[in-house]
Amino acid sequence: LNIEKVTSIFILIDTSLSMKNDFAAVRYFVSQIVAQQKTTNRNVRYVVGTFAERVDRPRIYTRNTKEMLRDIDNLVARAGGDCHEKTCAGLAGLIPYGFQSSNQVIYVFTDGSSKDCTTTAPTLAEVFQAFKTTVNFVLFGSCEEKVDLSFLKLAEDTNGFCLLITDTNVLNITDVVNGAFETDSVICIGDSTIISPNGHGQGYTYRKRSVEALIPLGGAGIPSSYATGTPEMHIELIPIDELMSGIKLVLTISPSHLGRYVRFEKPLDGFERYCTATRISRSTDSTGNLVFDVFSDDCTCTGDWRLMLPQGSTYKYTAKSIGETTLGLETYFVDNAAKERQVSSFSPCVGVPEDLVIKIHQVEHVVRDSLVVELVSGDGTVFHSEPLKALDWYPEFFTLTVVLPESTAATGFRVVLRGRVDKGSEFRRTSRYHFRPTTSCLRVMEVNNYYSLFPSRGRTYMKMRINNFNAFPERYIVFCENSLNYPLVVVAPSVTVDGRRLGRSNPFVLLQGEAAEFMVSIVPSSRSSLERGRVVLVSCEVITTTNDNLRETVMLTELLESPNSV
Repeated sequence: LNIEKVTSIFILIDTSLSMKNDFAAVRYFVSQIVAQQKTTNRNVRYVVGTFAERVDRPRIYTRNTKEMLRDIDNLVARAGGDCHEKTCAGLAGLIPYGFQSSNQVIYVFTDGSSKDCTTTAPTLAEVFQAFKTTVNFVLFGSCEEKVDLSFLKLAEDTNGFCLLITDTNVLNITDVVNGAFETDSVICIGDSTIISPNGHGQGYTYRKRSVEALIPLGGAGIPSSYATGTPEMHIELIPIDELMSGIKLVLTISPSHLGRYVRFEKPLDGFERYCTATRISRSTDSTGNLVFDVFSDDCTCTGDWRLMLPQGSTYKYTAKSIGETTLGLETYFVDNAAKERQVSSFSPCVGVPEDLVIKIHQVEHVVRDSLVVELVSGDGTVFHSEPLKALDWYPEFFTLTVVLPESTAATGFRVVLRGRVDKGSEFRRTSRYHFRPTTSCLRVMEVNNYYSLFPSRGRTYMKMRINNFNAFPERYIVFCENSLNYPLVVVAPSVTVDGRRLGRSNPFVLLQGEAAEFMVSIVPSSRSSLERGRVVLVSCEVITTTNDNLRETVMLTELLESPNSV
C-alpha cells in the first residue's frame, strides 16, 4: 500500500468472543501497517478502538507503536459472538478522535456482519468522503463466511477495500487496485443499459449494443448465432496510455454462461515491441466477476484496447490503471460561502453556480494545455465540456464553475478528464464518484467562534440556508446532531420573501425560488468535557418530499481558551 500521505491511521477491532482466535492475525496486520508507515519517515497518529455489543473509548498513540502493539496483544474477547456487532457505532466513535485533516485511513477488523450499518452507513460515508477518509475492512471467516454488503458499499464509497481472509486465500472482494490511500485512476466505466452519443473510444463508454458494433465470429459471410454456439459480439474501446504499467478490468455479465465468450484484446494499431511484451491473464474472483489483468515488464501496449462482449448480454465493468506512476484524479465540490474552512461536498445543487474542484495526481506527466473536462450524465450525454486551467498557487488543483441542468438530478453524472501525457499518447480518467445533484439546496453561510468550541465564548452558532429550486412548493424538516452528543439547539427556520420575514416553523414549506435560514447552536456540557484539539462534527439533515439528500457537516475544534488569547 502507498501510505506516504497518510496523517492518521485508525484501527477498529471487533472483540466479540468469536474473534479470540483471530487476534494474532490482527496484530500481524497492524504490525505490517506500522512497518510500512515507518519507511515514509512521517509522524502518524494511531487511534485504536474496540467494539462488540458496546463501543469502547478509543486510545491515541502518537509515537509509541510498541505500546500499541502490546495492547493489541493483550486484547481479551468478551460478550457478543452472535456474528452481528455494532460495527458502525464503532466507526462513529472514532470521529471525535482525530478528524482534523485529510488523508486519513481506517482499518476495521471483524469476523461477522453489522447490526447497525444498514441505516447508518450512508451517513458515515458522507462524513468520511467530506474529510478524505478511507475505510478498509479486513474480514475473518470465523463467525460468518458471507460478506456484509454494507461493508462493501462503505469501502467502495470511500475508495477503500474489503479483504476476506480464509484458510487458504486472501481475497480482495472490492478489487480496488490502487491500494487504500491512492486516488481514483478509473480509466472508464461501462454499462450495457446506457447509450453514449459519441461512439467508441470515449473512455467512459456508456452505450448499448448497436448494429454497427456487432462483429460476426462465424467466419467471412457466415452469420453467427446462438444456434451454432458462437454469438455476435459488441466492442467496447478502452484507451490505454504510457503512464500505465498495468490494467485491471473487472466485468459482471449476465447471463453468466456468456462470460466464456468475453475477450479482452490488444489494439490493432499498437506499437509492436510493447504489444508483444504485454501479457494478459484472465481469472474469476470470489463473487463470480471476470477479471482481466494486463501487465508488462517494460511499457504497456498503448491505444484502444477492445473488450469483446456477446450480443444479448447485460454487463457492467470498471477498468483501472495500476503502477508506480498512477495518473488519477479527485473530484468534489466546495461551498463558496464557507470560505473560512471549506469542506468538500458531494451533493451539488442544480440551477445555481457550483465550484467543482479537480485534483490531478502525477500532474507533472500531463500536458496542461491539452486538459479538457467533460461532465457526463447518467444517460451518457455530455452536458458540459471546457478546457481546464490550473490555479497559479496550486498547480495540481483545477477549478471550474458550472450550472448543473435539472435533468442531472434524476440521472446523476460523472467527471471525465482527458488530455495528453508528456510521452505523447492521449489519456482519459473517469471519476469513481457518481454525483447526484439536488433540486433543493442546503448551504452553511456562517460559523462564529473561529470554528471552535471553548468555554469563555459560550455557544458556537452556525447559520444555514435552504433554497427551493424545484418548480413546485416543497416541504422541509430540519434535524441536527453532533458526534459528542453535546447540547444542541436548532432555531426554527425563518422563511423570507422579498426581504419580509414570514415567521418561523419546523417543518415548513417553500414555494419555487423561496429560501429559509436557520441557526444551530452548540455548547459543551462542561469545561471538563473538552479535550484540546479534539474535533466535534455537527451534521444537519433536511428531509424533503422528493427525497433529496440534503446534509451539511461543520467541523469544530475544541479549545481550552479563546484563540484571541493564544
